[in-house]
Amino acid sequence: MFFAFASLIFLQVPAGRPEKVVILSNGANVQWEGIREYKYWSCSDTYLSKSAKESNFGGEPRLVSGPDARILIKFGDLNRAIGPGKVITNAKLVLSPTAGTPPKEITVTRVLMDWNEGCGRPKMKIGEKSPLGATWDFRVAKGQMEGQRWAAGGCFKADEDRADKPTAAGTPASNANGQVVILGLEADVQAWYDRSATNYGWVLDTKGEPGQFLSSDAAVGRPTLVITYADAPPKPNAADLDVAYIERLPEFERYDPTTAYTYKDDVGIMDKPGLMGAQKWPRDGNLVTYRAHVRNHGESKAISKFHYVWFINGKAVRDGDVTDPLAPGLEVVIEAPAIWQDMHKDHREFTVAIKVLTDEPETCADNNFLRIYTHGLNLGIHVEQSVYDFFSKNRNGVGTYSFEDWVQWQFAMWNEVWMAKSKFSFAPDGSLERVRIQRIIVVPDGTLDKGGNHTPGGKPNFLYDGEWGFDWQGEDTRKFLESNLLQCETGLLHECSHQCGLIDLYVMNVDASLPDGTRGKVRMKNMTRGNIDPFGGLMGGGDTRNDTFVPSAIVPRNEPNGDPSDQFPLYEPTGLYAGWDVAYLNSTLGFRRGHYGEAIYDLPKLVFLRALDGAGKAIPNLQLSFFQMKGGEIKDEPPAFEGTTDAQGVFRLPNRPTGEEKEFRTLTRHTLRDNPFGRVDVVGSNGVFLVRARAFGQEEWQFLKAWELNVDYHRGNRELMLRDMRFNIASAVISDANIAAGKKVTLSNGADGSKMVDGDAKSSGVLPTEKGSFVVIDLGSDQMVAEVALTTYQRHDFWRQFVIYAYTEGVSWEITQPFGFEGDWGWAAGHQRDIDPSDFEKWTVSYRNAPRKARYIRIVNQGDTGGVVGEVTVRAAK
Repeated sequence: MFFAFASLIFLQVPAGRPEKVVILSNGANVQWEGIREYKYWSCSDTYLSKSAKESNFGGEPRLVSGPDARILIKFGDLNRAIGPGKVITNAKLVLSPTAGTPPKEITVTRVLMDWNEGCGRPKMKIGEKSPLGATWDFRVAKGQMEGQRWAAGGCFKADEDRADKPTAAGTPASNANGQVVILGLEADVQAWYDRSATNYGWVLDTKGEPGQFLSSDAAVGRPTLVITYADAPPKPNAADLDVAYIERLPEFERYDPTTAYTYKDDVGIMDKPGLMGAQKWPRDGNLVTYRAHVRNHGESKAISKFHYVWFINGKAVRDGDVTDPLAPGLEVVIEAPAIWQDMHKDHREFTVAIKVLTDEPETCADNNFLRIYTHGLNLGIHVEQSVYDFFSKNRNGVGTYSFEDWVQWQFAMWNEVWMAKSKFSFAPDGSLERVRIQRIIVVPDGTLDKGGNHTPGGKPNFLYDGEWGFDWQGEDTRKFLESNLLQCETGLLHECSHQCGLIDLYVMNVDASLPDGTRGKVRMKNMTRGNIDPFGGLMGGGDTRNDTFVPSAIVPRNEPNGDPSDQFPLYEPTGLYAGWDVAYLNSTLGFRRGHYGEAIYDLPKLVFLRALDGAGKAIPNLQLSFFQMKGGEIKDEPPAFEGTTDAQGVFRLPNRPTGEEKEFRTLTRHTLRDNPFGRVDVVGSNGVFLVRARAFGQEEWQFLKAWELNVDYHRGNRELMLRDMRFNIASAVISDANIAAGKKVTLSNGADGSKMVDGDAKSSGVLPTEKGSFVVIDLGSDQMVAEVALTTYQRHDFWRQFVIYAYTEGVSWEITQPFGFEGDWGWAAGHQRDIDPSDFEKWTVSYRNAPRKARYIRIVNQGDTGGVVGEVTVRAAK
């Protein structure tokens, strides 16, 4: 029988308050009333193995338990997932066994010490840079400093590593899917929700029995925490002890970019940064001081006294008492000295924290603890008085009435989600950079500049790596703050990421134009293609998919093509940081800010393109023309260069001059050398090629972006890169005749499909909605099909996802190779369309492949949405 010690604590649902459920697993969509939908990425898990004591297994697709193995699992970011002021009434953990019979008994116990998931370095040697992952002996394995040990190996010691009693133990239940369901976890989840700093997750034992479960890094069946909750009665804000921020002294100036750039052809390079000679960091072994600003954010009651404890890397090092009463609105500053250690290979390694404790009732306990990454980039936060007062009157997502709590919460999500969970093959542990707030300054209304980054008087303070201000502009500001009180304000994280040197990757997005060259970014007549990154992240572009399991020989395609051969485990968009962003952050560790976007110089020394047709075969003798973006648009000008592919379909891009006499190496160790883009702009305004391909009487277009080559470089292709580029070209001349015109059309729902082949795009045919529904066109006889084109009128949507088959009579379509795939019709129609110059409402997307003998064209719906099509056109090879 499965029983839960947590069930001994009676959790009562407040009368008249309905219960709600949130389901948390990595990649799951989360939304509750008043918050924008987002994807949850805050589950961490790994396992500890006594037989492989020095190994970390973070990032593996499985979790292993047994006689000498234990599982660690943690679900973070709980207050964001369910909102403030809640009571947890039920919580259960759902695990998916990989094979065999699940263990008969599972014990679940709260972990009492922090640990890191890691990224699976098999064996760490002394002095080797490590992933800072948990091992049998270490909570945080050795990096540049002495590792942090478990009190007893394998998270075993009660009251130190783990709680003295398990939360739940016994035979787990199972659901209809064969998953293990562990009940009775609500008391733990409530405790972590109330005090997020104590959320170190659970350790799972199987009492000697072996067990294997899918991990949060598996493609399917990821661990899931199902939480049932209800609104709790609001607490009066009489008193609230709050650690507002921790500053580090002494301070040093960053680089000054004011007159740092030399411009040629409107493109600058940072060759003379200001404050180059000034000290940037404390010196190794120097004494530094941490100053915690502790406030009473209550409205009416003083805190008579409180106790405090300082921690370095999770270990208590100093404590004391404040016995003078702390009245509402006042603060006290508590100092702690420490010895500085230079650790600029991984800024997660050194932390300082303070916890304050009082026996007196207060609004919230979640703001009584604050941890900072001491080596992280520091930002100064300015806030005008009216903004500050707004937060004092309105409850935020933490459950308090404090501007400081709200902005610290934003930084916590920045560090623990965007930085930590944006993972790639070249960054399996995500970003190694971290950020912290050095100071929060309240200023009178009207003090902050209304443009730029909203600093006092519009002037930068070079003691900060970056700054951001919150100015008051009346009702517009009030509405903005009201809409973001309870959620992550990604716009803030975006702007603060600029302060850390990241660029707007959306600058390299290309909005498709109309045939007359208006709208969009392409000024060329009748060129209506575009390319907005479909898997972009916080900075508006790039690719957020984890390419860890993508073979190095395969170039990820920057389009939702729907081809199963392009699907890999973990290869899903996260919406967090793109690979380019993480490459920049990790490659500039240890450098103060003032520089911007210089990772765009990270280009392979030699770049080759291999042109492939719709069937994935090389296209020899293909004429290529490269039109370069300038100033953020592609003008109707001659190409930057041209060439022809060789017999293997390969073309070498020429390295063009940068305007410098020799290679230029930036202070952040990035090198600008001759490359296909020439003097590439750090903001990406000239970092795109529109590539025209001509062969077999066809003209097709593709895009090549600097950020793609930057990621190729960080994937290991520093000397040479062979990048496949697919063109929608059939390897034969295509006839003009529509061989589907007037032919028999069959729909899976029996509806009339004649309007789809009547030659009039305005007379649309309606498609069925069910997944697996289809359209079949009988061409009457076998033809050498080379193109299937879909035309819609007035931007109607076709099926969002579908597969096209072309096959002969007597052959089952189910065993034929697909003729074409579509992963996202909306994206294809917006970026790969051709528009009739005489009627801008008529849009066509073509799917071409190597000519194939076929009588039937079958289009199969892969989603569960309907659609409309004006015309289906089929053309044969001559």
